[in-house]
Amino acid sequence: QVPHGGLMLTAGTDVQPDRLEVRVWAWGRGEEVWLVDRHILYGDPNLEESVPGSPWARLTEIRRTPVKHASGRDVVIEACAIDTGGANTQAAYHYCRTHAHAHVLAVKGSSQSNRPVLGKPSAVDVSWRGRTMPRSLKLWPVGTDTAKHLIYGRLRLQQPGPGYMHLPAVLKATDEFEQLTAERLSTRIIKG
Repeated sequence: QVPHGGLMLTAGTDVQPDRLEVRVWAWGRGEEVWLVDRHILYGDPNLEESVPGSPWARLTEIRRTPVKHASGRDVVIEACAIDTGGANTQAAYHYCRTHAHAHVLAVKGSSQSNRPVLGKPSAVDVSWRGRTMPRSLKLWPVGTDTAKHLIYGRLRLQQPGPGYMHLPAVLKATDEFEQLTAERLSTRIIKG
């Protein structure tokens, strides 16, 4: 259920070799955020959406299913980002192309440091001549180190309000918190 402070929903999807991991977030004023739902969709991401057992079909169902708000009204997922940098890139591109009209965005973590959380998109589809194709899929770069710094800082907030991240206590029985905090900041000196 979306809490009273939640104004809109978004989803983030991580593509793994054998599954999709989906998180649905409710966003409120000042970027206060609530983790509303978590789905692990097992199946081969290389299977097209129309093939039985494809996790993409279940993702479409999740995206299209309204979530009940505390006020009693239904709220729909406004946008869904899919991480295409890693396993099954072409399958993720295909899904994003097919559902671009529904605000499904292809994203990829940037290897450069200090990039904006969301950068300017680039076209990924090229012709056999090496030219960008019209209406090409847009790939949105994500400044992963910037995003991680932001998230870690917000996890330290003690009081609900702007920037606060509400995470359900029921997730303590899962690996969610380990995944969320798996990275460590370390300093390395290269060439002096």
